[in-house]
Amino acid sequence: MAAAIKLKNYTAPVSYGSLAYDLPAEPEYAPEYEPGYVAPEIPVQPSYVPGTALKNKVRVETERSAGRRVSIVNLVGFAVVAAALLLVLLTFIQLTAVSESTVKLRAELSQLQEENARLQIRHASAFDLNEIEAYATGTLGMVKPEAGQIVYVNGAAQDKAEIIKDSGSGNAIGGVGSLLEYLK
Repeated sequence: MAAAIKLKNYTAPVSYGSLAYDLPAEPEYAPEYEPGYVAPEIPVQPSYVPGTALKNKVRVETERSAGRRVSIVNLVGFAVVAAALLLVLLTFIQLTAVSESTVKLRAELSQLQEENARLQIRHASAFDLNEIEAYATGTLGMVKPEAGQIVYVNGAAQDKAEIIKDSGSGNAIGGVGSLLEYLK
């Protein structure tokens, strides 16, 4: 049996604002000697066995690396994300190309509109009505109409066309001929 360890003249530490121990005046820390006392054996669990430290370390690394394997689902997910990013990048490249061509076409449109305005002005200035009237009266011998020669036409009614049957052509070929003549 293990002998009880007794400490004489020792009081439990009490702290009243100080962390110093209240030690007895004559401390006696050693247990009383009992003849025949044998210290109990403490069972030792071997935590270190020579030559196994390296093996344990390798085993731990393989266990850790086994936990870090990448699954197929993760690889497929990363591939899908990479493909989506690539498509977004290609879409932005196409958008940039279309925007650039739009800018070029708008610049060309503005140039063509300016050229159209210049050509219309040139066309309008090419025909001088006073010069044409002088040519018509002087060279061609035309005269201005008198008040009795002017006729006004009322164009408010809708346009109508009427096909008049020819009494001499009673056959179908004559009817087709007159229709073709009308369409000319």
